[in-house]
Amino acid sequence: MSLAPSPSSSRGEIILQPAYFTSSAFVHAARADVDRLIQEYTQQYTRSAHSRSHPFTLFKEVWQRQGWAWIQFKVFDTRSRAAFLRVVMRLFSGECVYQLAVSPITRLPERIGDGVTPLSRAAALFGLYTIFHTQPSTSAPSLYSAAQVELTCGAHACSDFSPSKCLMCRTRCV
Repeated sequence: MSLAPSPSSSRGEIILQPAYFTSSAFVHAARADVDRLIQEYTQQYTRSAHSRSHPFTLFKEVWQRQGWAWIQFKVFDTRSRAAFLRVVMRLFSGECVYQLAVSPITRLPERIGDGVTPLSRAAALFGLYTIFHTQPSTSAPSLYSAAQVELTCGAHACSDFSPSKCLMCRTRCV
């Protein structure tokens, strides 16, 4: 798999291929950024009594201070942007992320799954909400926007039904 940029046929600009966003080079760096965002939010939240009455306001301040406000303008090519948004949203939700350099698929129940503090879960949900709802609806040139947040059945809907059949997808979850 080549991770090198390639020219776009429509505008003559250099774009990153969608496969880059599922590579360990991107996933590990993005996961570290998400971890840093959640960690700073939880530290700020526990330090300040005022922030407890306005938790999302605090989250937005941390989001902007770390430069996440510009995340929507990192990738412009439609195919690459779709892969980018899918991976970043999955990093917030703790979904399965394709890490081709490590294994075909790796389960990451690290954000919203069991064993995560409620405050970290809230921060992850704030991040997922913010990345989804800050997608530009109108821009020139137009940018791809995810119509919905993808959640795989095995990560959330089936977490309580491990050995049994999942009621939503009628498959056995692992």
